[in-house]
Amino acid sequence: MDNSFVENEPKKSNLLLVVLLFVIGCLLCFIGVLYLNNGSNNGSKKEEVKNSGKKKLEVNGVLVKTLINKVNGDISDASGWNYENVGFDYDKATAAQKNKFIKYNIVEYFEKYYSCSDSKYMKKSSDGRYVDYCIGKKVLDGKFLDRKYVETIYKDLFGKDEKLDTNEPFFMHNLEVEGYFYDKVNDVYVKMIQEGGGITGTKYKGVTVDAYTEANKLVITDKVEEYLSKKKTSEYKVEYTFINDGEGYRIRTIKKLDK
Repeated sequence: MDNSFVENEPKKSNLLLVVLLFVIGCLLCFIGVLYLNNGSNNGSKKEEVKNSGKKKLEVNGVLVKTLINKVNGDISDASGWNYENVGFDYDKATAAQKNKFIKYNIVEYFEKYYSCSDSKYMKKSSDGRYVDYCIGKKVLDGKFLDRKYVETIYKDLFGKDEKLDTNEPFFMHNLEVEGYFYDKVNDVYVKMIQEGGGITGTKYKGVTVDAYTEANKLVITDKVEEYLSKKKTSEYKVEYTFINDGEGYRIRTIKKLDK
């Protein structure tokens, strides 16, 4: 009888036992990981449901005030033409309607100057109705904004995939007395003015009375007083709706509410 065979038999049995225990251990670990992941996912789902509920916001908080200023300027100042964008609907808006929001976001620091003796900048709009500051204001320096700066404002308002329509100017108030027109040659927006001045229009004063988030939506409500020649003519509420696209809140609608 071969004694080596008898001696090796226990060794093989021990090896098989070790392999079997290893496999069982791996299976138990795998089952444990699945259980933990399932529990984690359930927790995440519960958290999502919890976070999707309506949450009140402080009407004078930084977030609410920042969003209002981006789409309507200083609503407490009745000397300005605020609330001109009531009725805005992002899904139906034209380039001109979207461009009306740009003026609220311009920082004077980014406004640049050029010498009126420099003839390379555009002097008149294509329709001839607007002239640069050199002609309209009789000053020594004209003003312009870099196109990339304006584009940054536009994308911050509507989303990073939005494309700025440079064929459409944007104005500094709804009377369209002065605004910025794109100078394709220099890739800048030149500030221009309509000769003859403007007229007095309806003005508004508002106060934010409600704000909340719900899922990816943020809603703000203002109480508005409308004035014509310093006399209050009506009072109503305006509701703004913003959508969080994962990178920030983007304006989607501004509507007048029924009393």
